[in-house]
Amino acid sequence: MSLEEDKPFLDRVEQLVDSIEKGTAVDVVVTLTPASGSYDDVRMGVGVVAAWGLLVFMLYSPWEFPVLSIHLGLVVVFLAGWLAGRRLHMVTRRVTSEARRRHQVDTAAAAAVHTTGMTHTIERTGLLVHISALEQMAAVIPDVGLEPAFPPAQVAKLRGALESALQGNRAQAGVLDALETLRAALAEACPPDPNPHHMPCRPRILS
Repeated sequence: MSLEEDKPFLDRVEQLVDSIEKGTAVDVVVTLTPASGSYDDVRMGVGVVAAWGLLVFMLYSPWEFPVLSIHLGLVVVFLAGWLAGRRLHMVTRRVTSEARRRHQVDTAAAAAVHTTGMTHTIERTGLLVHISALEQMAAVIPDVGLEPAFPPAQVAKLRGALESALQGNRAQAGVLDALETLRAALAEACPPDPNPHHMPCRPRILS
């Protein structure tokens, strides 16, 4: 079961975010998505390569194939390759570069900053934590009011902890541990203030 479909996990994340917001001046927004990009070009490419491989085999094979079976075989293998790229995240990760996946995650996170309303807090102390399953990557974006207390080194540390969890065998536990560590760091750097919190604590599921 994926993270965004696991209700107990989502409940636990909501509890942690609520705890962070009660103990700090920060509004934390967690977004979860199956994939930060469509990768349709990649999936089409997988299908084309699979069909090309079948065609080469048929051309140089010692066996003869009816013309109809060649046409049908190419179509079936192309669709199988396309579906494999669509259904199996591992296939897409194998045939895309880390730079491509990082760009997709960062772009989706930048869009989520606006769609979630993270920048609408009074003191601009919002923090976006974007988690993307296919890429097994995360993005962490602090709002301008939080940047002095949450410098780039802290951002990189949290992102690294989240990605280590996503790429390991304990994704759920690792993400929760990273959020626990975040709670301790923010409690020290950004103590509570009288301003109310406006962002919902429930993780946002992005399609």
